[in-house]
Amino acid sequence: MPRDYLHQTAPTRFTESTRARFAYRTFGVQVKTPLIFLQHYTGTTDNWDPVLTNYLAQKRSVILFDNAGIGRSTGTTPDTIGAMARDAVSFIRSLDLPLVDLFEFSIGGMVAQEIAVQSPEVVRRLILAGSAAQGGENISDISDQAKEILFRPNATFEERILDLFFFTQSNKPGRRKGLASSHRGT
Repeated sequence: MPRDYLHQTAPTRFTESTRARFAYRTFGVQVKTPLIFLQHYTGTTDNWDPVLTNYLAQKRSVILFDNAGIGRSTGTTPDTIGAMARDAVSFIRSLDLPLVDLFEFSIGGMVAQEIAVQSPEVVRRLILAGSAAQGGENISDISDQAKEILFRPNATFEERILDLFFFTQSNKPGRRKGLASSHRGT
């Protein structure tokens, strides 16, 4: 795959909608139906693992984006899954994409499912990787351990991500792998 098509070298672009100015990156093989990634809680375009995104970009057009009020995107950060889905659909429409596939992780899965309910005409396929249905039993309960990590004073963003998603506090090899999987760690 040429360097121009890598996650790490794709330029950040912007598109306007009535809801926000969305930051996004697109790379990979241009096909009719792109694969849009929907990120986890606190995640931005920089938090996807380039090993995964670059692998999928060998045969797909990949689009990473920051939803409204997140990362480099403007607008108000939504406080409901429904609002996140509306903003994501606004992003999809701002690119004049008639049909997309959605790949998600964590809260992105709830958003993807809501997009499919709100605007089924734009969704061809959902790929749910590590998610639950919105409103599922105990889904809104955040464990005490997760709260401690999220609200730990003086912790860096990277430390929080590593501890939330890689459980690395006592696992040095896990911490190295967590760093290697992040865009910052490459």
